[in-house]
Amino acid sequence: MKTKETIGIFWKPFLFFFIIIFLIVNWQGINWQKALVVSNYQYLYASAKEFLIPAQDRGLDFLEKTNFIKIKKINLKAPLTFSQGTDLKSLSQKLKQGVLHYPFSALPNQDGTVIILGHSASIYWPDNNYDKVFNQLDELGPGDEIIIYFAGRHYFYQVNEMFFPKPGEQVITQNNLENFNELVLITCWPLGNSRGRLAIRARLNNE
Repeated sequence: MKTKETIGIFWKPFLFFFIIIFLIVNWQGINWQKALVVSNYQYLYASAKEFLIPAQDRGLDFLEKTNFIKIKKINLKAPLTFSQGTDLKSLSQKLKQGVLHYPFSALPNQDGTVIILGHSASIYWPDNNYDKVFNQLDELGPGDEIIIYFAGRHYFYQVNEMFFPKPGEQVITQNNLENFNELVLITCWPLGNSRGRLAIRARLNNE
């Protein structure tokens, strides 16, 4: 009996100490969800709003269909979500359901730059609500394939480059050429930290 009591005396402080250490180590990760939405939304909106049409003004038929992203190299397949609202709460909710099409970017069936946001998190963070959906983007390289299934059609993209955009940096290619369609995937970087961004740029290759 005394042995059990002794174990309990030492076990409780140990558990408390473990929780405190976990929170300290992962504190930035705890706030990363809001940080991703807020910071990405702010600087992408500033660079895109002048010449892009919000998705909600372009018809909503595609919202009734199954849409997803698939990257075979990193064993990724996730729902592609679309927000009818542009407020931070709406965007945050959609990011819990998969990856998020940035509302002020082109759609896959349009000319321009398609921007998709997704979460990444510390390896110690629980794996739920697509919190780690873009954790392995850094493993992609030139030539790797990204598939977007949108409105009943597959769109095949080929990776061009990986880059690390800074706040306020233009990530949208301003190109007036017809049939120009590119994809940019963006997540927080490094893992579990919201101070930086990792981005993958890919060009449509539906030939």
